[in-house]
Amino acid sequence: MKYRMLNYKSLFSFAVTIFVVGATALIVPSLGSNGVAHAQAEFTNESFQGNYAFKSVSGANDGAGLGVLIADGDGNFLSGSTIFNAPAPIRKRQVITATVDGTYTVNANGTGIAAFTFTPDVGPTEVINLDLVIFEAEVVGDVKLATEVFGIEREPINPLLGRPGSLVTVLIKRLPD
Repeated sequence: MKYRMLNYKSLFSFAVTIFVVGATALIVPSLGSNGVAHAQAEFTNESFQGNYAFKSVSGANDGAGLGVLIADGDGNFLSGSTIFNAPAPIRKRQVITATVDGTYTVNANGTGIAAFTFTPDVGPTEVINLDLVIFEAEVVGDVKLATEVFGIEREPINPLLGRPGSLVTVLIKRLPD
């Protein structure tokens, strides 16, 4: 009888151990860095909010730009500015300054699209459409906040900004509050 009792105790202890390990495996991945449990939120337009800096590259060293912009968390780039170094006729370079605003949509999986309106100090206004993916994010409250975003232009660019058909890529990083 004593042997059988010990067996049930061992079985009960084993079951409790499995339950605790299983519950821990389910809970720990949803803990934030501060140990507080968070829901595994999806990405939304709210994921893209705050002050960001960006760099863009056109083709194989055709052109490059640097800038800053503000995203409102509701699908709009409120304001921004950029300076772009682009090819000029006869093996020269030109520096183009511009304001930047536009719209964006973020999908639940962290992909999305953006339409940047690029208004140079001299020359025509251009709309630059990008496919986006959020590479890095941090959970703030119950929002996955994009800290690093990568974009690839959809259509060929304006020849002023690089060779026709050059691929433009953009890296966008969130600045500290």
